[in-house]
Amino acid sequence: MQDCLDDLISPTQNAFVPGRKIGDNVMLAQELFMGYNQRHLPKCCALKVDLRKAYDTVEWDFLIEVLRLFGFPDRFIGWIEECVTTAIFSVCLNGEPHGFFQGARGLHKGDPMSPYLFVLVMEVLRGILQQMIANDPLFQFHWKCAELGLFQLGFADDLLLFCAADHHSIALFQRGLTLFASLSGLQVNPAKSQLILSKAAHTERTQFIQILGFQEGILPVRYLGLPLISSRLSLTDCRPLLQKIDDRIQGWAGTPLSFAARVQLIKSVLMALNTYWAMAFVLPKGLIREIEKRLRSFLWKGTMGSAC
Repeated sequence: MQDCLDDLISPTQNAFVPGRKIGDNVMLAQELFMGYNQRHLPKCCALKVDLRKAYDTVEWDFLIEVLRLFGFPDRFIGWIEECVTTAIFSVCLNGEPHGFFQGARGLHKGDPMSPYLFVLVMEVLRGILQQMIANDPLFQFHWKCAELGLFQLGFADDLLLFCAADHHSIALFQRGLTLFASLSGLQVNPAKSQLILSKAAHTERTQFIQILGFQEGILPVRYLGLPLISSRLSLTDCRPLLQKIDDRIQGWAGTPLSFAARVQLIKSVLMALNTYWAMAFVLPKGLIREIEKRLRSFLWKGTMGSAC
């Protein structure tokens, strides 16, 4: 199944598809959010959608129909159905399992097949929205996305939807999400979902929030572990990165580590955190100095040194 995902899944869904990288989504999302703080630019918005217990609520009947929709052979579908629907579960009380019961829906976390099945399910949402947009001449794309026809960025259940900030376009997304929920069982969690508006659209935020029932999101918001911002990255925006580095070093502080071990941890763990951020942003010089100060202190003293 993994080998055919690249042909089945749209380029805007980058999770678990060979050859696609998480950084592609982050960089594209960051580009779309640039300028959200400028009032003179066209009105636009983004929906950061949270799905309630995503893996656990996929309807099995819907999953089987999705596999048929993508043209998988009946024999292969039968194997998948057998694996998904025959698992039994037990509840652990006081360290001991008690009883077994049959599941009724959901994909099993930890099963190596589940991520691939889930991205196929999420591809149906993209298809639903794409069809609705194609049939609706009043829908307006985000002003940076009109030429590409881009309206969605997905990484498994981390979902961003983009459009112009108008009642009709936002309501179309709401209808599409509701239809998808009725088919798949994947319900939107309004309490954790956010509507992020550009500065030019803030005067209408109350009406837009009433349409969706989402919370109002304020930049920077976190997406795939990174902050999405509307202007140049500042040292304040980078506090989460410094905190992660501090937490890692503090966790190792009580462990007797050799000099070579500390070198290896810096190369394989701490620098990897820095590299992930550098993939999406031009890092401020002040941040680089703070990181280097922490790495030097850990290398020579085994501590994180003074925090900024």
